[in-house]
Amino acid sequence: AGFVVIPSFYMFSSKRQLRNREIVAFVRKYSALMKIRMPKIYVIDKAKPIAFSFKSFRSAIFVSVGMLDILSKKETQAVMLHELAHIKQKSSVMKFSSSLLRLSPLSLLARFHHDTGREEREADSFAIKIQGTSRYIRSAKRKMRNYD
Repeated sequence: AGFVVIPSFYMFSSKRQLRNREIVAFVRKYSALMKIRMPKIYVIDKAKPIAFSFKSFRSAIFVSVGMLDILSKKETQAVMLHELAHIKQKSSVMKFSSSLLRLSPLSLLARFHHDTGREEREADSFAIKIQGTSRYIRSAKRKMRNYD
C-alpha cells in the first residue's frame, strides 16, 4: 500500500512539477549517466526545507519551496544527486517496507531492522564522488537541519 498510496498522495496533492530548467536538465543528465529513468520532480509548498524521493511505478523527487529558497545551486545539485542515488539504490522500497512492518502486528512476532543510515551514507558518497567534494552535501544538510 505504501508504494502506491504515499507517492500518489504527494504527486496529486503537490500537482506542481518543478519548472527550473537548470535543475531539470541537471537531473536529466545524471539520470541518463546512471542509466535510470528520469524521475519527475515535484515542488511541495512548504517553508520547511525537505527533499525525498520515491521509487515505485514511476520515480519522483520531491523538494520543498523552502529548500529551493535556502540552498545554493551547488547545494541543490548535491541534494538532487543524493536523491538520484536513493532512486538507483531503490532505498525508498526498503524504507517503506521497514516502516510498514514496524506498524503492523507482525512487528510483535519478528524483529525487522533495515539500516537506513548506510543508505544515507551511500547516497552522500555518490554526491561527493560526482561533485568531487563533501562541502556542498554537508552544507546543504546543515542548512536543512538548522532551519527553524
